[in-house]
Amino acid sequence: MRVALLFILLTISCTRAPAVIAIDILLDPDPALRAEALSANARLRANYPDGYALGDVNAPHITVIQRFVRASDLDAITAAMDSVVLLTRPMSLALTATGYYAGTEGKLALAGIAVAPTPELLAFQAAIIAAVQPYAVADGTAEAFVPRPDGGAISAPTIKNVNIFVPAHTGPDYFPHLTVGLGEPAFAEAMLQEPFTPLRFSPKSVSIYQLGNVGTAQKRLWSSAEGLDGNQQPMPTEISLTQTAPDSFLVVFETTKGDVVVKAHRDWSPLGVDRLYQLTQARYYDGDVIYRVGPTASFQGGFVVQFGVGNSAALNQAWDVTGIPDEKVLHPNGTGTVNFARAGPNSRTVELGINLTPNTTLDTVRYEGVEGFPPIAEVVEGMAVLKSLNRQYGNTVFVHWDSVMTYGRDYLDRVYPGLDRIVSVAVTTTWSGRDQQQ
Repeated sequence: MRVALLFILLTISCTRAPAVIAIDILLDPDPALRAEALSANARLRANYPDGYALGDVNAPHITVIQRFVRASDLDAITAAMDSVVLLTRPMSLALTATGYYAGTEGKLALAGIAVAPTPELLAFQAAIIAAVQPYAVADGTAEAFVPRPDGGAISAPTIKNVNIFVPAHTGPDYFPHLTVGLGEPAFAEAMLQEPFTPLRFSPKSVSIYQLGNVGTAQKRLWSSAEGLDGNQQPMPTEISLTQTAPDSFLVVFETTKGDVVVKAHRDWSPLGVDRLYQLTQARYYDGDVIYRVGPTASFQGGFVVQFGVGNSAALNQAWDVTGIPDEKVLHPNGTGTVNFARAGPNSRTVELGINLTPNTTLDTVRYEGVEGFPPIAEVVEGMAVLKSLNRQYGNTVFVHWDSVMTYGRDYLDRVYPGLDRIVSVAVTTTWSGRDQQQ
């Protein structure tokens, strides 16, 4: 019995997941760069058949950082990465693959494709380092890696590289590249002499992998492509635009400066509140840039916060024809009230404005042939957050409005750096009319 129990305990011990894992936070290449990497890998494997094959397991990638972390902290790390991706927009990076390079791995050459570092890429790396630092573990061992299929040992240089990556291979010492495989040194050297046409690309996504031997990306643990990454917004056809909202509900807007909570009132503007509910339920505003913190355009003396632009010309054109019918103003535009931006008749669609001042002139102002801007909700928590949002650009975004409507958030990030944004939106509480009276 004791022998059997000992065998069971040893089996559990041997199969238990490691407490510490070696991770690679990386950029997934676009299809053109991935194809170049796979082609180079096939040539290297023809030269050295015992080398590893790139593909779904050994994923082609550009390492941003490598770290040892506790496996129990992985959920916290992926949550932090969700925020980093929304704030830094890495899929908008304009990068260039410049040519082949070769290093050494024992008696073999480890070949790859070099990528030119840019200030934006280095800023992205710095943001990741800061996000992961609270979970980093020093002095990781071979047990943290995905085991080799042949049962061999994880190489000492592989382990050392993860232990020293931050800070040894970061900042000015960062060498972004895409490793393509192992080969004989003479063959790899011949590859280096071949002409290489620089490839301009933007990353397809950001992922976290558990590392294998020689820095291979072996086991995918998370990817920005699996969820809403800030580039994906629903089309009108993907939302039920006939859905009726509750009589009242709370919406939490998590911004880069803190949370703002608004309470919607359907009796103020039934159609407007229905549209707000439809959009927030569909997570339309997740990742949205707060592009305007400035004076009102329809009259002098007011001040507003505005957001809600789509991320592509096709998206904006699709929503532009979904305007809801105009409604009378039934509640004054006081401080903290929320309304839909509009142009002409029946043009309220997706863009929201929040009054930072008492803007009661909006109740009766005639703008673009329509009278008034009906409030749909009010801020019940977070006015200080709204007043702290970046207002350095004021209304200047409207000078380039055609570009904003064509390129969306990516254009705003490039031309107006430092703007705050909506990280996520959630409806938290709903009431019927009877519930509110009790």
